[in-house]
Amino acid sequence: MIICPLVKRFVLRYNGTYTIEDLQPEALLFQTGYVTIKDAQGSYYTLGYPNDEVKSAFITQFLYTFAGPNKQPVSVLVAQLAALLQQEDFAAFAETIQALFAHIPYPEAARQDEAHFHVLFYLMVAASGMPASPELLTNRGRIDLAVELSDQVFVMEFKCNQSVQSALQQIRAKGYAERYRQSGKRVFLMGFNFSTEELNQVDWGIEGPVV
Repeated sequence: MIICPLVKRFVLRYNGTYTIEDLQPEALLFQTGYVTIKDAQGSYYTLGYPNDEVKSAFITQFLYTFAGPNKQPVSVLVAQLAALLQQEDFAAFAETIQALFAHIPYPEAARQDEAHFHVLFYLMVAASGMPASPELLTNRGRIDLAVELSDQVFVMEFKCNQSVQSALQQIRAKGYAERYRQSGKRVFLMGFNFSTEELNQVDWGIEGPVV
């Protein structure tokens, strides 16, 4: 993420006298070590997580914010996701994702919002410890979510009130798997369809390994 001169002013002029009423969250996170400067160009700084542990902690807390009082069952289910995907137990992985969504209350505003499903899915996968890359740009489009393990890659596309086949068709048509062709890894295409009526994943499908 890019933070403008606010952080520079804090880094250069901080004197330890700010008050609780005047806290800037970006600067506070930097000072406490929860974010660090990854790059600097003029008066603009690129901030990032200092390590994977901090990143995982942040993502988990975001997910728990959505889960509300259902933290315990959510944490138990999230802990299973990485192993299920690595073992290629896709049916159990999809069922666990569906169970996770069932534990998370939805605000009324999210009922017609595909992005809400997308964000929660990413948080679930990332909180399990898997290296998940959302909104990954390619020369022909944007992959909704890619999970790249040591010898497997999972290219995921999400649809809302459509079909799993349309999700898989988009992955194929846009050539999303091409960027991994020379990786030597087994690449799987995964499609997920969500329903704004049921507020959950209602269907899924997989193809592969394709390369």
